[in-house]
Amino acid sequence: MAIPKIPKLPINLGTLNKAAKLFESESTADTVIEVLVDLSASSDLISLAREVLKVRPGTVQIAVEGFHDDMPHLNREASLIIVVAGSSSYLKRIMEISLWSELNCVVLTEDALPLVSQVADEDALDIAKTLIEVDLTTPKEALEQDLARWCIGRLPELRLSLGVAFPFMRQPIALDLTRQTAFENTLIASIFFLPGADMPILTLNQCKLLYQIAVINEVPLSRERLADAAVVIASAFGFRGITRLVLKRLTPIGWLVRGSTAFGATMTMGHLAHQLYSKGGGVVELARGDLSADDSEVVMPTTAVTKLS
Repeated sequence: MAIPKIPKLPINLGTLNKAAKLFESESTADTVIEVLVDLSASSDLISLAREVLKVRPGTVQIAVEGFHDDMPHLNREASLIIVVAGSSSYLKRIMEISLWSELNCVVLTEDALPLVSQVADEDALDIAKTLIEVDLTTPKEALEQDLARWCIGRLPELRLSLGVAFPFMRQPIALDLTRQTAFENTLIASIFFLPGADMPILTLNQCKLLYQIAVINEVPLSRERLADAAVVIASAFGFRGITRLVLKRLTPIGWLVRGSTAFGATMTMGHLAHQLYSKGGGVVELARGDLSADDSEVVMPTTAVTKLS
């Protein structure tokens, strides 16, 4: 009886291990957030900002400073500057310096129009991109979504560290990472013509996606994650078999079949990964029954102005 041939692994575990170390390093990188609170801002806006800007212990560094009659200090080393706007005359100066100095600054305001009208016409569009207009009649989740969307668009290099620090950003970041990987895999699958030639790259990208989603959900990249990678590899062989069957009937549009399959498989993988990791583990933890919803508390930064207390 012939022994079935074991297929060669489509990924290099050494490369995957290097990627894991890189993701862990990015998620724990020093990230400094400066929060500037205009003390003339409404108490409701300040309270909402205080509620949203809770962070996980031991993650990013947050420094909070109040201002109104004096120009606040802008930390040029800060990864992100968040301004809670009121009626201070220094708001225009803050926005202009942030624009000219290319600081990552976002302004939370109840009314964006007066702020935009203060600046020169040629700067108005760029300034408007730094504003988030806050509707205090909506749940806090609306501001969380807007802030997460702004950070993902402007600070893609901080996605992992921000995801660890702010739990509300994890789902949007996981979705963004999944879409990015899915589009990459779609392009790769569409341009490769040799059957199976794209499989190592597609599988490695999917494993990297799993690891990034694990990192933002604070799931350790330990040996257990290799079991998750094994699921990806097994599914890769399954999707390759399905694709080959379909291609026999749809050869003229093979590029479309391959691209669509890669996109759908990656999107599904990313969605399932977040559903699993957001509960605290992967395949091994699921089998052991160790997964549960994350109910741990978040804490406010220790540095705060009186009005934020």
